[in-house]
Amino acid sequence: MKRISLGTDQSALLALKAHITSGQQEFLSKNWSSTAAASSVCDWIGVQCGFRHQRATALNISNMGLTGTIPPDLGNLSFLVSLDLRNNSFHGNLPEELSHLHRLRFIRFSNNRFTGAIPMCLCKISQLQSLDLSSNRFSGDIPKEIGNLEKLTYLSLMNNNFTGVIPRELGKLHGLKVLVLGRNNLTGTIPREIGNLQNLQGLNLEWNQIAGSIPKEIGNLTMLTELYFANNSLTGTIPPEMGNLYQLENLQLPYNGLNGSIPPGLFNLSALRNIALSFNRLSGNLPPDLRYRIPKLFALDLYQNNLGGIIPVSITNCSELWLLSIGSNRFTGTIPDSLGDLRLLRYLHLADNYFTSMELSFITSLTKCKNLVYLTLGANPFNGLLPASIGNLSASLKQLSIGSSEIKGTIPSQTGNLTNLVLLDLQSNHLTGGIPTAFKNLQNLQVDLTTNQFSGSLPECFGNMTSLQELELGNNFLVSAIPNSFWKLRDLLELNLSSNSLNASLPLEVGNLKAITSIDVSANQFSGDIPRTTGDLQNL
Repeated sequence: MKRISLGTDQSALLALKAHITSGQQEFLSKNWSSTAAASSVCDWIGVQCGFRHQRATALNISNMGLTGTIPPDLGNLSFLVSLDLRNNSFHGNLPEELSHLHRLRFIRFSNNRFTGAIPMCLCKISQLQSLDLSSNRFSGDIPKEIGNLEKLTYLSLMNNNFTGVIPRELGKLHGLKVLVLGRNNLTGTIPREIGNLQNLQGLNLEWNQIAGSIPKEIGNLTMLTELYFANNSLTGTIPPEMGNLYQLENLQLPYNGLNGSIPPGLFNLSALRNIALSFNRLSGNLPPDLRYRIPKLFALDLYQNNLGGIIPVSITNCSELWLLSIGSNRFTGTIPDSLGDLRLLRYLHLADNYFTSMELSFITSLTKCKNLVYLTLGANPFNGLLPASIGNLSASLKQLSIGSSEIKGTIPSQTGNLTNLVLLDLQSNHLTGGIPTAFKNLQNLQVDLTTNQFSGSLPECFGNMTSLQELELGNNFLVSAIPNSFWKLRDLLELNLSSNSLNASLPLEVGNLKAITSIDVSANQFSGDIPRTTGDLQNL
């Protein structure tokens, strides 16, 4: 009987090998062999057997680059506890015969190309603890019968083509710790029965078409550490009951239609590390005292809402913060100098608000943020001068955007110290004087200085910035001829020198700008004809 049973396992595995059409099937053929004694199946690659019955209890052929289908014969591995086919290219439907695997506890089929609906047979494997079908091409509704798998602790159907609603029967899975249904085409609302899953630690419904409000029963999930509802069509307010989620570390609600104020209780969740509420319709002010409330916070993203009031100075007590994005809101007042105390800050996005600051002293304070990479301040009515300390900003700074901010005066020559700067956007201000020759140090720079009051000639140094792809200097008071060095910029994609007082003629060397897609030199004082070599610029 023992040999007959082992022979059954061998036959099932050989049937699987026969259904593998490419990948490491040659590798398997040397090890999975029909000429070997039946007892050797326990020594086959990826196979584990139990000590008592010497039957195959685990099959792991993950990460082998295999292509093929799953034969019905696999349902004959009746002692199988774990089945792992992750990270291959298996395709086709799952066979109903998998329901014969009554001992199965772990199914890991993620990152393949399986299609069709979830077969009802999977909902009959009563011992199942983990079901991972993520990153395949499954479709159809999520069967409500999954709610009968009472021992399930992990369920991931993420990144498939499932449609329909989230079955409320999932609320019967009281032992569930992780529920991942994100990146499908699910509709309907979030069932309030989800609130029954009080052992849940991770809940992911992102990138679906789920509508309605967030049920207050979510506040019952007091073990929750990860909550992802991003990119849906959720409306209504954030329920105050979410302030009960004391274990929550990651809150992701961006790209929805949520309104009302942010519940104060959210700012009492001391375990929070990441808050993302961008692209909603939230209003109200931030609480004035964040001291010690969320000390572990490293990312706060409130971009594109209707929030107002001032930036609370107490936010600087969040000493681990490396991302602060509150752009495109209605914040007012001054930008506190104490932001410089956020020494780990890498991304600071304050653009498109109503901040004022005639001296822009906060820029001096930000020089203490030695890891700063992105600083966007544009579309605020600063009405001030750029301080010389701008040149002392982080050596890692790649983007500095202060366009449309009523900045006046000159560009400090110290800007040339920012040698890693990739984008400098100062367009639509009231800047005067000449363009600093110190830009010659910024070899990777892309520049937008349009719509200011710059005067003088074009600096020769731009022609030495061989990585330059975008040079926007239109609508100023620049004079004289375009330096010959400009025509050596072989990577240049966009050149805008329009609405200045540039003169002389355009040379034949314009044809050297092989990559160029847009040239605008209109509304100047050029003479002569358009060079015939422009006809060679095939991307124009």
